[in-house]
Amino acid sequence: MSGVDTIHGFTLEPGTWRGEDIFRPRGLVGDLVVSERFKDFVERHGLTNVRLTPTEQFVRDPSNLGPAPLPTT
Repeated sequence: MSGVDTIHGFTLEPGTWRGEDIFRPRGLVGDLVVSERFKDFVERHGLTNVRLTPTEQFVRDPSNLGPAPLPTT
């Protein structure tokens, strides 16, 4: 991911997701994002060996930089 040192949560921009249940987001090599419908499917069928993380709790911090400081006003 060029120019990004750490990610602490993310959201999808409106108009960038076409409603797929499973997709690979640009810039997150090796990660998959799934829909709420897919999450419900996993839970309903008791699938194991699946770790689902809400996008707002997703962390990628290979340099252990920690989250960005909150802006002060």
